[in-house]
Amino acid sequence: EIKSFDKSAAALLDEWRARGPYEADMGIEKAQGTIAEYRQKLAQKREKESSLRVGMDIFTIDKPPYKELQDLSGSLDQFETMWKLTEGWNQAWEQWKTNSFQDLKVEDMNVTMIQYRSDVNKLARDLKQFDVWAKLKDSVEQFKRTLPLLTDLKNEAMRERHWLQLMEEIEIKFDPYAQDFTMDKVAPLRLDK
Repeated sequence: EIKSFDKSAAALLDEWRARGPYEADMGIEKAQGTIAEYRQKLAQKREKESSLRVGMDIFTIDKPPYKELQDLSGSLDQFETMWKLTEGWNQAWEQWKTNSFQDLKVEDMNVTMIQYRSDVNKLARDLKQFDVWAKLKDSVEQFKRTLPLLTDLKNEAMRERHWLQLMEEIEIKFDPYAQDFTMDKVAPLRLDK
């Protein structure tokens, strides 16, 4: 029964490696569902492991460390963190892009970006080969590159004439003081170019 358990633990890890939530286009809900499914499977394996250990203790049999289960648990933790970061970043971006441009607090946005950037980079050693990590990193880095522009556009020294010059330069008219002038409308202007 121990050998059978060894094989099933290795098979579960292999299954996770084949089906894990590695692609960004999988979506947060589906990824979290996959993680929950494998957490449940891991919990069942841990229960079986406990019952096997009781039997091994009776006969003083060495208890093998089920490295596959430890590896699966660690990987689940990492991907759960990765997807929580993705969800949090997406929520922050959704909030920013729908707020009026005049109401944006660039300094707060910068603090948030720095924290996400740090958290994403901490996962790089183990997850950088996966699409979900790369997409989140790219999104955070792209936002980082636009922050100086936002800071300049939000500068108190920015006057009506500056906005008019900007509109003339990009050949697009807009009202920078309108409530519906949001990040969602700033991004397509490609002012970072």
